[in-house]
Amino acid sequence: MENISKDFLNHLQHNDVRWQQAQQQWQQCLQDSDVKFFIDQYQLTPSLIEKNRMTIYNFYLQNQAYQRTGSVENMPGFRPILIYQQPYLDLQYVPTEQYIHFRQQERQQNNVRCISIPRSAQQATIETIYRDIEMRKEALQSLIQFIKEMTEHPKTFHKGIYLWGPFGVGKTYLMAALANKLAQSSIETTMVNIATFISQLKEQFAQKGKVNQEIERLKKAQMLILDDLGMESLSDWARDDVLGVILQYRMQEELPTCFTSNLSMEQYQQYLAETKQSIDVMKAQRIMERIRFLSREIEINGENLRQS
Repeated sequence: MENISKDFLNHLQHNDVRWQQAQQQWQQCLQDSDVKFFIDQYQLTPSLIEKNRMTIYNFYLQNQAYQRTGSVENMPGFRPILIYQQPYLDLQYVPTEQYIHFRQQERQQNNVRCISIPRSAQQATIETIYRDIEMRKEALQSLIQFIKEMTEHPKTFHKGIYLWGPFGVGKTYLMAALANKLAQSSIETTMVNIATFISQLKEQFAQKGKVNQEIERLKKAQMLILDDLGMESLSDWARDDVLGVILQYRMQEELPTCFTSNLSMEQYQQYLAETKQSIDVMKAQRIMERIRFLSREIEINGENLRQS
């Protein structure tokens, strides 16, 4: 009996200590600035507070963790809030401003698909373009006007831009900036280096389904930028069955398309006329007919930025 009595007393004392600790923690919770603000905001009565004691305390613990680490356990990017739904309180979680900003950037990045475009160009923005160089002003103004037309009337056909000029003047950078700006308005852009794209298709030539799938993606892209026309290894197949098929579809469907090249439209037509297998002026004219329908020609000059 003596041992049982001692155990019972120890049990009561232990529970009493735990009860005192719980009371102390609850008082700390009620003194928390965020908890106090919520109670004062809704003028919660003592009985209502007591009924929702567990919810308030859970909020307190979660909010403490959020303030220490910037996130809630198992819910990164969210913060706890209390909601008053009379006569009960509810603990909910809402995304932080940083998380919302991150998701917006993520969605924008997903709206731009780049194939063999330099990483430095992929980060381009309209704001970081060299605005003080006179020779680039027309190109920049044309890009801004095109962006305005696309964002205000996305379902209307707008002539794209055929941007041409010497190496290193920023043609790819300008077009990548255009793609990133359109992405902010949820316009999906595919930007592809045409020379690399055709080279990759050749490597997959035995997989006809794969080749057709890649061509279909470019044909039907919401917005397409073909970079570096005139650098592709030209064959009858590359000109007629790849480039010709893509441009024919986009012309028929009136899909916005932009281009960059070191060659003017006239020079590129001459380039298209002569492949490794043959000379065909008519087929070159046919390709250029589609390019001229889809875009207007703008020349860009200036110093080679890669060497500056």
